[in-house]
Amino acid sequence: MKVGILGASGYTGEELINLLLNKKDVELVYITSRRYKGKTLGEINPRFKNTRFENLKFEEVNEEKILNCDLIFSCLPHGEAKNILEKYLGKIFIIDLSQDYRKDERAIYGLTNIYDVYTKHPLKRKYDVEKLKKYKIIANPGCYPTSIILPLYPLLKANLIEKDFIICDSKSGTSGAGKSLKENLLFCEVNENFYCYKPKGHRHESEIKYVLNVKNLKFTPHLLPINRGILSTIYFRSEATLKDLIDLLKDFYRNDENVKIIDTYPQLKFVNYTNEAHIYVDYDEENKLFIVLSAIDNLIKGASGQAVENMEILKNYLLKG
Repeated sequence: MKVGILGASGYTGEELINLLLNKKDVELVYITSRRYKGKTLGEINPRFKNTRFENLKFEEVNEEKILNCDLIFSCLPHGEAKNILEKYLGKIFIIDLSQDYRKDERAIYGLTNIYDVYTKHPLKRKYDVEKLKKYKIIANPGCYPTSIILPLYPLLKANLIEKDFIICDSKSGTSGAGKSLKENLLFCEVNENFYCYKPKGHRHESEIKYVLNVKNLKFTPHLLPINRGILSTIYFRSEATLKDLIDLLKDFYRNDENVKIIDTYPQLKFVNYTNEAHIYVDYDEENKLFIVLSAIDNLIKGASGQAVENMEILKNYLLKG
């Protein structure tokens, strides 16, 4: 399968390239970058020296090159992605890592509708399969939403959560903000610091509400002085028992080796540089609240690793005919 990556020099693009190195049935034939146009992967990033992608050159966006691929990963910035990808809908399979198509009715959101949120069940809904065949675009979920949707979706689907009170408090490393130069992300601003940002109206809050079909959910993001990783603390009420919730999550993800329901507090050091999600559930008797802790690597499970999962689904169920 011939694959291209638009915006390949950013953090998610680099992670994608690294993950694709191990996919022997995938041939990376096209990568774009305005900044590094004409330079090879090996020149820009020594991690790709002496690999099969070493001499691949960064190019500009080119319609012929895009249409020559079987699949395009788009790691372009929010807003820019849709401007470029719109003309290719229905012509080539696309996995978009920006926010631009996450609430677009033509796109499948991370295959959650037909694939039951990353479990290894067969394709289910004919309508969604046909939509994917028609428009050929998957909207890769956001990193924060991934850490929140993974534990909440199965519980909401089983009507085990009171929908009038859901609080999501999340912390992320700085790589979640991308590679472009920003004053608030300079070393001297982030180091030995910790703060909340955009506690009202964050784009990920609307994404989470849209996917989970809930109205009363509050999401608050914070920036950790580390490179990568997300830890989300989620609070909600339920009439179910702690055992009920844990058993349901374990059963729902029983076929997914990457989603682990664990019995200790999740730590970023155990999920970073992996495609795993670690989920812990507890109950606060005094306050009558359930507490869910969810940890992922924002660049892998929250972006590129999940994109490769979606690629594998396409390969197994659609690209074979």
